[in-house]
Amino acid sequence: MSSDFEKLRKQLILFILKQRNRQRIASLSGLHINTVSDVVNGNRNARFSTLVALETACNHIKANQSSFPTDETD
Repeated sequence: MSSDFEKLRKQLILFILKQRNRQRIASLSGLHINTVSDVVNGNRNARFSTLVALETACNHIKANQSSFPTDETD
């Protein structure tokens, strides 16, 4: 189970780094910006509940990104 936990943590960190908007992640997850930054920077061990909050925020962002129209013209 700890390997799944670590895999999830790494996936979330990668997504957050790609998004480059920790404040939005913090707002959507209900976590303080310092908590998000500490988890991403490896300065804090994330509890399971923290990862769940981060995953919920990331999934919300992913869902909203896919609903935006593209800039492509036909």
